[in-house]
Amino acid sequence: MEYREAIEAFAPRNGEEAADRAAALDCIAHYGEEVLWRNPIAHLTASAFVLNPKRNKALMLRHNLLGKWAWPGGHADGDTDLAATALREAREETGAEGFAFLSLHMVSLEVLPVPTHWRRGVYVSNHLHLNASYLLALGEDAPLSIKPDANQALAWFPRSAFNLTNFSPEDVKLYNNLFERAPELE
Repeated sequence: MEYREAIEAFAPRNGEEAADRAAALDCIAHYGEEVLWRNPIAHLTASAFVLNPKRNKALMLRHNLLGKWAWPGGHADGDTDLAATALREAREETGAEGFAFLSLHMVSLEVLPVPTHWRRGVYVSNHLHLNASYLLALGEDAPLSIKPDANQALAWFPRSAFNLTNFSPEDVKLYNNLFERAPELE
């Protein structure tokens, strides 16, 4: 599904999600396909919230740039299929194979502020990530390997670990929201 169609099809569940969807669509209307590429204002990213088959744990990585535990994800970099971007990033950042989509539709859409930083010796100004989140499943026994330029560790976190002791209030809200959107086990 093409990025614009995927965002238009996303059904917000509250006012915050409706505002983020409207902001993403406004950026697309204003910047066109420039949102598919890294630019200094706003661009599309996609993330994979990877759950174990029981859906009671999530695979997280210790993000080098952010210095915190996060879900796999990255820039569209021209790819118009955000689900494919989420899968590509999950594979690249975890070294794992065998992912299965729990849904081919995005389950969350976030407008995430990115603070100024240096990346590979280049200054990057404040900008926004228009992030589409997808749910994927992976067996806990799948071989994993870090991607040294992106992360320094990988770990399965039980759902109970997504609390204020381990994550910021924003991340607790985001990750618990993603757990809640996982389809029920049959």
